[in-house]
Amino acid sequence: MKLLSKIRAAGLSLLLVLSAGSLVQAASPVDKAVVKDLVRSQSIMAKEKYIQYEMKGTLFSPIGVGNLTLTGNGVEETDKKNTRMEKLSGDLHGTGELTLLTGQQTVSQPIDGYFFAEKGQLTQYINSGKGWAKTVRPYTLPLLPDPDGKKAEKELLQYLSSAKVAKETSREKTLELTLDGQKLAQKLASDPEFKKQKDGERIQALVAQVKEVPYTVVLDKKTWRVKRLGMDLTPVLQTAGGYFLDAAAKAKKISPEQQQMFTSLLGSSTLVFAFQFDYQQGKDVTLPEAVAKAAKTEE
Repeated sequence: MKLLSKIRAAGLSLLLVLSAGSLVQAASPVDKAVVKDLVRSQSIMAKEKYIQYEMKGTLFSPIGVGNLTLTGNGVEETDKKNTRMEKLSGDLHGTGELTLLTGQQTVSQPIDGYFFAEKGQLTQYINSGKGWAKTVRPYTLPLLPDPDGKKAEKELLQYLSSAKVAKETSREKTLELTLDGQKLAQKLASDPEFKKQKDGERIQALVAQVKEVPYTVVLDKKTWRVKRLGMDLTPVLQTAGGYFLDAAAKAKKISPEQQQMFTSLLGSSTLVFAFQFDYQQGKDVTLPEAVAKAAKTEE
């Protein structure tokens, strides 16, 4: 989906770093008018070359609270037929903080990064306080949304278990959606390009275990661009955490008692993200020469 690819452009490295109330919304029918709004927005966003973002993430657990604040830019170049991305680049700058509730101790860490994707590979430069590290890995740039609105709507419907208008004013429309993890996993499993990705099968297996992921999209009714996006990734946190705890237990790196304790902590933890977007033209992303010289290549 174009919306997801734009988020990936604006904060790809966020996925490599990572409220109270009920976290999984009660399932409601999919409002097809909402799907039409999303497809309309996607068609507008597909023409956007530049995007700027501000992201705030909050992790809460019984042992501490983590906050991640990032700002950055994303730049996307497409082929002449406007069917696939040819180049994707971006940067991010911010800070991560972790406050331990037991002793009220706060640890702060600056985070900076650049990423460039083209010709089947993704090159990343990340500095999280220990100097610049460079990694290069295979990466297939995604296809753009189908220009046929009906086909795009049909594709989007495959991934949603609920969709509704939560609020509407003269300027904005707020949509509440629930992504169906199992339907998305089925799509990934049938995508030959995704299978080429490093750890593709592992990611597909993890996604299949996530039942529902609720998120909120705020659209500008004048431009039909995405203004804000909220994502509740608690189901992803708990599923991925459980997956790695199982692997650690099978490898006997943790005891059954430790696995039980960490599983209980995961069950009481939450993870939410909020994005704000802008679309100023001409903000290209370039790698500073000093970063290129200082970066050490990692496998």
